[in-house]
Amino acid sequence: ETFSTESGLCRNKDTDGNWNVRSYGAACNRAATSHADCESACEAWPSCVAAGSYGGCDLFTAQATGIPDSCPEGFTAGSAGTIASADPAAYFGQNYGSHQAPRAYCYIKVDAPTPAPTPEPTTETFSTESGLCRNKDTDGNWNVRSYGAACNRAATSHADCESACEAWPSCVAAGSYGGCDLFTAQATGIPDSCPEGFTAGSAGTIASADPAAYFGQNYGSHQAPRAYCYIKVDAPTPAPTPEP
Repeated sequence: ETFSTESGLCRNKDTDGNWNVRSYGAACNRAATSHADCESACEAWPSCVAAGSYGGCDLFTAQATGIPDSCPEGFTAGSAGTIASADPAAYFGQNYGSHQAPRAYCYIKVDAPTPAPTPEPTTETFSTESGLCRNKDTDGNWNVRSYGAACNRAATSHADCESACEAWPSCVAAGSYGGCDLFTAQATGIPDSCPEGFTAGSAGTIASADPAAYFGQNYGSHQAPRAYCYIKVDAPTPAPTPEP
């Protein structure tokens, strides 16, 4: 497995999109564990999506409620947090008091397993990032004018914008900022069609390195909790762009 390492405690984001110390999945816990041993324990246990190492070790799962059915040897089952999460499989490290590097790390599996369906299951998994959704330009830099053809609608909630992207197969990422942009991997022109209530909008004026790859970045006042970028983890692969 490959891990992304972040400073602080491992937690989910709550349903408002904010990192919350009480929002996390069912976990297996062990005291007095080194950072390396905690990361290795997560790697060896298929149900682990992230490991919180802070002297003790928490092996977090994508199970939104209850406790794990079983744990690795030497670990004890612990219950999920008391605050509902936006995505129980998506963990983020954040400094919390003295829990920060080099004392505390969050090791996040890059290829973490997809969580079991929750009471309101979704067919797509999203990665949520703060700010506006954009591509990177051909120099590899996030660029506010680099994005694919999109369908746009005003006055849309974060949840409705994400749901609209989920329901539309051509959507690879949704930009929610009061309005809602459903971005495609189409590098030029406008979409052939849009979901009901949305209007077709043209691609950006700056060429992108990969029109299917979107990234959230804060841009002025466009940042959480006002603006989010919902990126489909299993977004469709774009058709090859013809050579000019």
